[in-house]
Amino acid sequence: MSAKSLEIELKFTVSGPTVTRLRAKKIAAFKQVSRAVTQNLRSVYFDTPDLALKNAGISFRVRHVGRAWIQTVKIGTGLTGGLSKPQEIEITVSGPNPDIQSIYDPEVRDLIANLIGEASISPVFETTFKRLTRLFESDDGDEIEVAFDQGKIIAGGAERDLSEIELELKKGRLNALYTLAHSIFSEEPWRFSSMSKAAQGYRLALQDNTSEYRPQKARKSGLADEDTAEDALEKILRSCLKQIMRNAYATFDEDRPEGPHQLRVGLRRLRSALKLFGSMLEPEFAAKLAVQAREIAAVVGDLRDLDVLIDEIIQPCEAVAPSSIDLQSLIAELQKRRETEQARTREVLSSTMFRHFLLSLGQLTETQGWRSSSVPSQKKSLARPARKLAKKALLKSWRRTEQHAALLEQLSIEERHVMRKDLKKLRYAIEFFLPLYDKKQAKPFLKKLKLLQDMFGYLNDVAIAEKIPGLIGPRSARRGLKERAAGFVLGWHQSQADNSWTQASELWHGVAEENKFWMVKHNN
Repeated sequence: MSAKSLEIELKFTVSGPTVTRLRAKKIAAFKQVSRAVTQNLRSVYFDTPDLALKNAGISFRVRHVGRAWIQTVKIGTGLTGGLSKPQEIEITVSGPNPDIQSIYDPEVRDLIANLIGEASISPVFETTFKRLTRLFESDDGDEIEVAFDQGKIIAGGAERDLSEIELELKKGRLNALYTLAHSIFSEEPWRFSSMSKAAQGYRLALQDNTSEYRPQKARKSGLADEDTAEDALEKILRSCLKQIMRNAYATFDEDRPEGPHQLRVGLRRLRSALKLFGSMLEPEFAAKLAVQAREIAAVVGDLRDLDVLIDEIIQPCEAVAPSSIDLQSLIAELQKRRETEQARTREVLSSTMFRHFLLSLGQLTETQGWRSSSVPSQKKSLARPARKLAKKALLKSWRRTEQHAALLEQLSIEERHVMRKDLKKLRYAIEFFLPLYDKKQAKPFLKKLKLLQDMFGYLNDVAIAEKIPGLIGPRSARRGLKERAAGFVLGWHQSQADNSWTQASELWHGVAEENKFWMVKHNN
């Protein structure tokens, strides 16, 4: 037996009870075309002492299936929004030990041999689990195998539970994977898998006990000069999906301010992207995603605002407050509010609405779901160079910001807020398209833009601080002392804000006078 293929799977992490319930679920719009098959599978993963294969993004295993031993090499084992597309090479071997020479693809065989070099390979960890598979077919002939896995990952004396559901596209359209996933997980809780079984095994073997979902800033979009507008749309949406997913899970699992902060940023970036590419998207679908992103961000934003009030507004006053000002009682009052908002945020992030929002965003991103005959001239818009789109988008964003800054000194609080959002949208657009430009040309502009944005951000934080007195409960103990502390905090920051605002004109002119790097002629 031998096979070489591009394996396309959508992977979900679920609880054991969820696997049990879903194994027997009837699926609307899909019919089961074969009997369910149950197998007990044991896989041993091999690597060198310095983990050369892992570091190259390769998993190398031998799996015991019935009476057979199947050796599998997977190249490109990362996941994005639960989607995995590794190159897979399988072959039957004579026993539980790997056989590099049996790899029939010479390029892959040489790659493995060169990575191993003079070193030896040995078992690093193993997985042992029961797998139930069901094969489904859509009315359009798409075939998808659904695997329900329950078992353990074992490394030395350590082990961890394994409970996953994998949807593998055997034939047909990638879109069918997501359609089936929507049907299977209509109400059940799940998460997109962020790591393959191999990645989980390596973490266990390396005794890596850090959180699987740590807060993460937006990653670069990865745009290239040859990319089209459609390439840009896909890569930017994928960047948004990664940031939202990872920080949503981090916010749910941990109590760290960075999670809600980066989640709100991710949701805002997504809304900016949907607006930026609006002419290329199916209007109703894009509008629904944008509305959901705004609703989720509103809840997350209330939690984030409390973090800002505690960490960036009240706590800096401790160094300057007289001993008669009781800031700790005020912080404790807001911490109680934060616990309530954290519970509300976690409720939203565990809701059916949020899970299907993520699934829909993944479907849009990975299946080019924006393609629609109802959008005029869409094909032409998608095919134009990404650089042309970037220049137009950045120029439009800049001009909008420039208009609001024309009377900078006379801006009201509300108008300052509008300009702050304009600056944020401009920065998001720049970050989306930055890989297309010379960093040296872009760096001076970005540096000054960030200074201006930070100033407007601080002014917005001071405006949010006006909420503090209203957050002190009417029956709060020592209410008077807390109100006095709030008054001190507001007064101190208002004086700082007044001083900062005097720098606004200088900062703005620094940005306005800087060369607009997106207008520089491209040599290629």
